[in-house]
Amino acid sequence: MDYAIFDAARAGVERAVLIVRPEALELLPALQRRYGRALSVSAVAQRLDDLPSGIHLPTGRTRPWGTAHAIRSVREVVTGPFMVVNSDDFYGAQPYQALVDASQADDGKVPTWHLAGFALRDTISPSGPVNRAVCRIAADGQLMELDEVRGIHEEGDGVLRGGAPLQRVIAGDAVVSMNMWGLTAEIFDVIESAFREFLTSADLAGDEYFLPEAIAVAIAQGWRVKVLPAESQWCGVTFPEDAAQVRTHLAMLAARGDYPSPLWP
Repeated sequence: MDYAIFDAARAGVERAVLIVRPEALELLPALQRRYGRALSVSAVAQRLDDLPSGIHLPTGRTRPWGTAHAIRSVREVVTGPFMVVNSDDFYGAQPYQALVDASQADDGKVPTWHLAGFALRDTISPSGPVNRAVCRIAADGQLMELDEVRGIHEEGDGVLRGGAPLQRVIAGDAVVSMNMWGLTAEIFDVIESAFREFLTSADLAGDEYFLPEAIAVAIAQGWRVKVLPAESQWCGVTFPEDAAQVRTHLAMLAARGDYPSPLWP
């Protein structure tokens, strides 16, 4: 999150809204002191009982409702273009700037949403298999479909395979989503209706509704999503063993001057 806030601020983002567990709201003053010189910081809790009108929290539900529901949590405080990132992913500086530039270039008549697309080979963990949303992209760069492929791993022959039970070969340069989006407030209406529909057929004890599923609904309704190639190196901690590699990568970026050290004095 430290790096996400840093890269967003230097790309021109002026405000961060953190989506947190209800008990984490007490941390907001400390985070405002930490980041406040770079941008304004607020927080919204993702609450289990924050459901569409007429729907009540099922007895026994304890896990969050998923990433689409998390984004829905900010519907009353976000009214314009906004960016979505995972706080536990490091995306590098370039995609933040690309999403900001694309948003500013939009004519506003028919808003185009954007997705930072990463090459699959750059998002694989050496410690175990990963799940990735593989993009099907039209010739003009428009996102047509997201295909969630589970268990992607690199085998001894250097080939990437995934998708149980039949392991299929996936090209290393296949573009995948790492949940880094440029959206507008119109997504909230899509999520509201799609989430309500989800609740009519889901296993309410454990199913989650994810943002890519809501994006797929929006695309079917005619919304445009353009994929912007990410040119920086992603890294993250999918497995505990990945932490050392991430530390090495961040230290290398600081050593060559891409980031100050310490990042937030």
